[in-house]
Amino acid sequence: MSILVILMPGKKRGNEMKKIYTLYCRVFQYIIKIGNYFIGYKTPKCIEGANKIQKLGALLAKKHINDVLVVSGESMVKRGQVQPMLDGFDKYHIRYTLKTYTTTDPTSDDVEEGFNTYIKHDCKAIVALGGGSRIDCAKAIAARVARPKKDISQLQGLLKVRKKIPPFIAIPTTAGAGSETTIASVITHSRSGCKASIIDPCLIPKYVVLDPQLCVGLPPKTTAMTGMDALCHAIEAYTNKTYNTPFEDELAKEAVSLIYNNIVLACEDGTNLEARC
Repeated sequence: MSILVILMPGKKRGNEMKKIYTLYCRVFQYIIKIGNYFIGYKTPKCIEGANKIQKLGALLAKKHINDVLVVSGESMVKRGQVQPMLDGFDKYHIRYTLKTYTTTDPTSDDVEEGFNTYIKHDCKAIVALGGGSRIDCAKAIAARVARPKKDISQLQGLLKVRKKIPPFIAIPTTAGAGSETTIASVITHSRSGCKASIIDPCLIPKYVVLDPQLCVGLPPKTTAMTGMDALCHAIEAYTNKTYNTPFEDELAKEAVSLIYNNIVLACEDGTNLEARC
């Protein structure tokens, strides 16, 4: 087949190569879809409600989890969004190290800094508080902890971690990214600028804290943008017939309904916690 393709005229050869590539992609997608039923995804345990981040310290103490690396954004620390959680850690004598970032998208250098901080302070768990970028960065740090002899470029790709990561808790502060529920972490290589994903079911957080109080300060424009981002993800999940399952279809339909019924209310009144939920 490959010899025949090489001998064909340019346009015909291009069409044949396109067909071969399409066939390859469809076979790959089919294998992945079949594999989904055997990988055994675990959905994170959700802790929902206003001011729940203040009670995270009690959960960690109950689980005997100390020495936590907290990954967040510098602006969130300045706005005081992280402090209620840290106060809860102090109350239950949870030791923590705070690592903050200013980059829009996480880079390989960001991950290395976080990994070195984790090792230096002998951390035993990771808590990510922020948007998708902060959660993605924390996932990659966790992957480096699980595979300390591999750098980010060696971990990017499908199923290249394959080891248990440290206890990982994600606390999203926006509605759109959904990184707290996915198996992927998108990282930009600092030198080349290339962006690629670490894809492995082990990256799914053990716990997700959904605290609407964290979103109260979001301006209407940001609320609308992140809400529409979440809507797009829900529609994509429902219309993607290559990978989805009946369970995912039901979740996607529920998400569309929730966003439709609440996004305008949340934009008009940012303090409406029911709409924020």
